[in-house]
Amino acid sequence: MRKGARWHSMEMAGIVCYTGANIIMKAREIIEQVGRPLELDTDGIWCILPASFPENFTILATHEKKQKFNISYPNTVLNSMVKEYFTNDQYHELVNPENFEYKIRSENSIFFEVDGPYKAMVLPASKEEGKKLKKRYAVFNFDGSLAELKGFEVKRRGELQLIKNFQSSVFEAFLKGDTLESCYAAVSQVADYWLDVLFSKGRNMPDSELFDLISENRSMSKKLDEYGGQKSTSISTAKRLAEFLGDQMVKDAGLACKYVISRKPEGAPVTERAIPLAIFQSEEAIQKHYLRKWLKDSSLGEIDIRDILDWDYYIERLGGAIQKIITIPAAMQGVPNPVPRVRHPDWLHKKILEKNDNFKQRRITDMFTHSAKPVDQFGSSNGTDSNMGDIEDGGRSNRSNFKSPVAVVTKRKRGSDKENEFSEEDLNKTWREVLGNPPSIGDTKEQHAAWILFQKRKWLFQSLQKNLGQKNKKTKTTGTSAAVLRSSAAGTLGSFIQRAQRMLLTSPWQVLQIAATNVPGEFRLWALVQNELHMVKLIVPRIFYANLKSPKIVEEGALFKKCNRTLPRSKQVYHLYKYSVPEEVFQEHGKKLYLDQTDPNVEGVYETQVTPMLRALMHIGCVCKVTRGVQSMDKFNLDDLDMISIARQPYLPKDNMKHLYFYHHRHPTKPQHMFGLCLTPLKKIIILVVDTVRTNLMPNMVNLYNAERMTKLQKNADDELLPPDELTFEVRVETDINLVYKMLQKHLQAYKDEKKGPTLLAVQSTMDMSDLQKSIPHFNEFPLVQIFVQDIEELYNVMDWQKIGAKALVRHYLNSERVLELMSEQCRYFHVPLGNMPEDPALFGADIFYARHLTKHNHVLWCSPTDKPDLGGSQETDSRLLAENQEGSTEVCNQAGWYASVCIELDIDSLAINTLLQSHHVSDIEGTSNVVAFDAVATTTINDMVSGNQPLTSYDESARCAEAFKILRIMATGWMRDISVYRNVFADFQVIHFYRWLRSAKALLYDPALLRTLQNLMKKLFLQLVAEFKRLGCMIIYANFDKIVICSKRRKAKDALDNMEFIVSSIRNKELFHSLEITYRRCWEHLVWLDPANFGGVQGKLPEDMQNEITQNGEKDGEEKDDDDEESDDPVVVMNWNIAEILPETANCRNNFNAVIAGYINAIYTYIKKNEDRINMVVLSQPSLGLGQYDNVTEYAKDLLADEMSQTLFRMTEKIDSRLPPLPDGTSAALDFVKAVCHILGLDPAMQDAVDTLKSNLLRLINVGEFSEKAVWYDQTVSYVVPQIICKSCNHCRDIDLGRDQYRSDSAWLCPLCNTPYDNVEIECIMLEIINRKFLAYNLQDLQCKKCNQIKLENLARHCQCSSEFKCILSRDDIIKLLQTFLSLGKRFHMPALTETVEDILKLT
Repeated sequence: MRKGARWHSMEMAGIVCYTGANIIMKAREIIEQVGRPLELDTDGIWCILPASFPENFTILATHEKKQKFNISYPNTVLNSMVKEYFTNDQYHELVNPENFEYKIRSENSIFFEVDGPYKAMVLPASKEEGKKLKKRYAVFNFDGSLAELKGFEVKRRGELQLIKNFQSSVFEAFLKGDTLESCYAAVSQVADYWLDVLFSKGRNMPDSELFDLISENRSMSKKLDEYGGQKSTSISTAKRLAEFLGDQMVKDAGLACKYVISRKPEGAPVTERAIPLAIFQSEEAIQKHYLRKWLKDSSLGEIDIRDILDWDYYIERLGGAIQKIITIPAAMQGVPNPVPRVRHPDWLHKKILEKNDNFKQRRITDMFTHSAKPVDQFGSSNGTDSNMGDIEDGGRSNRSNFKSPVAVVTKRKRGSDKENEFSEEDLNKTWREVLGNPPSIGDTKEQHAAWILFQKRKWLFQSLQKNLGQKNKKTKTTGTSAAVLRSSAAGTLGSFIQRAQRMLLTSPWQVLQIAATNVPGEFRLWALVQNELHMVKLIVPRIFYANLKSPKIVEEGALFKKCNRTLPRSKQVYHLYKYSVPEEVFQEHGKKLYLDQTDPNVEGVYETQVTPMLRALMHIGCVCKVTRGVQSMDKFNLDDLDMISIARQPYLPKDNMKHLYFYHHRHPTKPQHMFGLCLTPLKKIIILVVDTVRTNLMPNMVNLYNAERMTKLQKNADDELLPPDELTFEVRVETDINLVYKMLQKHLQAYKDEKKGPTLLAVQSTMDMSDLQKSIPHFNEFPLVQIFVQDIEELYNVMDWQKIGAKALVRHYLNSERVLELMSEQCRYFHVPLGNMPEDPALFGADIFYARHLTKHNHVLWCSPTDKPDLGGSQETDSRLLAENQEGSTEVCNQAGWYASVCIELDIDSLAINTLLQSHHVSDIEGTSNVVAFDAVATTTINDMVSGNQPLTSYDESARCAEAFKILRIMATGWMRDISVYRNVFADFQVIHFYRWLRSAKALLYDPALLRTLQNLMKKLFLQLVAEFKRLGCMIIYANFDKIVICSKRRKAKDALDNMEFIVSSIRNKELFHSLEITYRRCWEHLVWLDPANFGGVQGKLPEDMQNEITQNGEKDGEEKDDDDEESDDPVVVMNWNIAEILPETANCRNNFNAVIAGYINAIYTYIKKNEDRINMVVLSQPSLGLGQYDNVTEYAKDLLADEMSQTLFRMTEKIDSRLPPLPDGTSAALDFVKAVCHILGLDPAMQDAVDTLKSNLLRLINVGEFSEKAVWYDQTVSYVVPQIICKSCNHCRDIDLGRDQYRSDSAWLCPLCNTPYDNVEIECIMLEIINRKFLAYNLQDLQCKKCNQIKLENLARHCQCSSEFKCILSRDDIIKLLQTFLSLGKRFHMPALTETVEDILKLT
């Protein structure tokens, strides 16, 4: 198969492998008939045969030289099988090469050879359930010697010597003992010996011998720097060897790393706890220094290797080997654990408990055994004694012919043909509709038999109807039994009522709307049943759960029953009871009628904030069916309806319902209204206008409608969802709005009298729906669908507002059918009634999906309309939920500098959903596991579950929601499957809005712990992404969650873009970043970077396809693009310097700053371009990405600063200083100008000396000392970063620096993609919430020692144990500085509530 082979043929390799596999499988079939196969390989099979099976035969022959020979019977059987099935009967042998003459004969060169027999074979077991280990066994000869050993750790390099020693001595112990128990007892002695070594921490052996036992030796195949950001024990060992031996010792490949695993730092992954063995051979001072550093333990004194080692790690390693060889095989063979200190895996423990369960139902074969029938003296094997003759009659021949009756039993399998004769659809009909009219009883025997046969089929049909389709049903049903559907005479009123009742009870319901009524817990349900519209009453109880610490006397009552659920945040379940209470009683008395949360017996009461409406939407969906056994038609309980799949009953197919459209818009202050009622089935539109005067200024509605409809048809000629073309319009202008309501009531009643069939009313109004229903009561007689599309409030702020309003009404009516169709498709995916779609379907859909998944996985919900999740009542007193949830900036890298090569900005999107889908891989890549990670929740063992004890310890609240996080990932995986397999746009819509839903406090299932868990994983994955870019040779300039700026180290834009395209595709091909969207934003051929708010450079030109993509994204860089081809070749300098805003505009201070920086960048870039062929790259010991990498460019830049630019700066500084004299505190505009210019020019390390000289001269000009504190530059701009703000238009997520963001206007911040302003009120609320949480965190914070930084533990202690005083972690000055920043931002961006709040707080301080 190898390409280097002389005969390389993949076809022949496949034939060989296929033939070999078939031979092994045939051999296995033969062996299974007489013995048992033990281990199969590609070229042989290990098996066990009975001792009675023939082995060798001696054949006597008549040949003189060989009169006898021995054959192996198993070998002969297998070889005969090979000959029969695998002989090539058309083998061609070349006889005459000249004439190509071939001789055909049979050929078979494959044969079996039998080795053995052997005394014993040891096969290890896998630690994972359902998995078997391959190619691992030990075989013994009859003399006790080891015949073959394969696959064990004893033959591997780099394995622990401890495990090698254990395996070397354990195999021979398997030959001891006469029984299984004695054999495993001998083996357990070997295991206990090596376990004693570890449990005693090797006290009885010297250090050198201990090191040999527990040290690991690994070799590195590559150089250390080639591993990059990878993590492993050998890499950590090599890095630590380099620390105290020098980099020269580890620079080459093939380094042998010998190390041990330490116990500290506690909680760190194993890869960070590897200690090189060489450190213990160095001097004591060096040992202490590096061990304190690596162990992160400054209190380390005397060094004892036994106190440093992680003994639990080595016990776990040895325990794994013991499990494979001893404990798991013993459990499989029914032997108790011979090594009790090594526990069984959880899955094996569970199997043992199930096997030994005394309450488990036994099989009948366990209680009875098969017994042979007794044989009598007459040779009969009949088991009865009734036919046994007398001994005296034994010689008689004329025996009686009488035979006792024998019962003949015919077994009938479950689900026989008789029961399967009638389908479920047949059972929903009457017996007369299915079987027909009964035959007459007749007078003949045949007619009687036919009549009886028909009656039997009818009785069977009725029996199946009663027992829900199962005859002889033994299970106990709840509620009343199902009724038999009887038929009345055709054409009578009774038959019509029965048919309507049967249709409602047996046909699926297409739920249009579930509307609340004035009675609590009672809802009005509109359903379409077989093209007929029905309105039924639905009763939904209030369901909540109570977790009691002591059980009730009975487990089930009238209002409660005991259940088992997973509580939010994995809280401990003591005794959980499910309460179902009428909503009216619940609202009147509250949950305190049944439970008092002040009772110490009540741990918590859950799901009290899940409204009956949400419960009904979760349970019923958009298509449901009545459960069998329901007879009442007056009202239905929630349990009487079950959700069914849309595949079984399509939801609202096309032309299944007629639609009415209601439109309403009003002026925000004036009494100007426009109502429109579009009766499409009647081809009639009623428009009612309310104004202060009864003046009709409406346009010709027929012409307006036809013109707008023609415009729609021109855009899309095949649009089938447009309303009809011939409509009549009725327009009236009134001054009394109550009269308008009466007219609308009249028209709706007239339409209802027409009886046009099932109809829904689509409502688009600025009024609340409840107010409309009160004003127009006939709205309650239609299923209502609210369209959340609204015109702007200023629509009627014009003179001809009636004409503008009429055009808006017509346009909305023309789009109404398409909007309803789109909403119907979304409802089919959400499985939610059309009339219950809210204004924000993304948040609502995610809540519904997640709630159903949680319920499916037996999880209690934490629904809450506030920003605190419902945790059973504990959230009211636990303020940490809000105090600890303070997000920071997502910035992970910012390298200020001067970059003279091409730089590229990339946009990062879908980071949250990608992190969620790959969350199970994030910890693995870091070198840890989800099970043993620091923030992992404690797992529940089998013993804990049996005893009722559950672990409560958790280091973080986010670890407690691990189970809910898994369910969240299952939900997102389902969305991604719908996108990839079914191309579902609504699943894609949910994925796009997923992170907005998870962050939104308006979401019903909002949980800060879930959000914090995902954000922690997002940061880990993003760091992996940055490391991957670095590994592929990129220089990261700036990186946060929404963008990355990269220096490509390429001189041409095309080369840089091609290289970046390759890098991005390589990253996207990795499974970890598969769902991540990385798109190009822009590039620079020359970049000066300080931070995201301060940068400038020469913008590069992208290819046309990328330019089109950026144009579609709405990018606006601020520069004007000229269409002239000649001017397009000139460099475009992009300037975005926020630090210039602190400079005054007078004396051209700000303009001079921009002119100096832009002119300098342009001059350097032009010089590099003109001398591109003559400039060579300079090889430096310290690589430079600025001007220092080019030959002669640095000298040119220094000459430019020393000559032309210095003179220009002298003139500008002198002019600014003369017009803007210094202030009394010594600061001046000229000083700020000099510091800002010199700081930007000095970002390049190669120009630092020249800039320092220039700065010294400029400071001397304005009489400021070079080493004065005033000469030091620092950023004076107001800045506060609000992380992860999401645009409501394009859903783009980014961090906003409120004081320095480049995308902002005078009064608002703008989205960089769609240029839509963010909601200032929402940002103001976020800032107020930040202030609230800061004060909450300030009041709840711990005190810290000023000297040793230890947290204060005793409440009454005034001083630390080190005699130092305590201080606050959050200082008062930091809080005041934050408030002053918010005050400045509030005044600047017109936030009155924020400004007033901060001013009042500052007055109190």
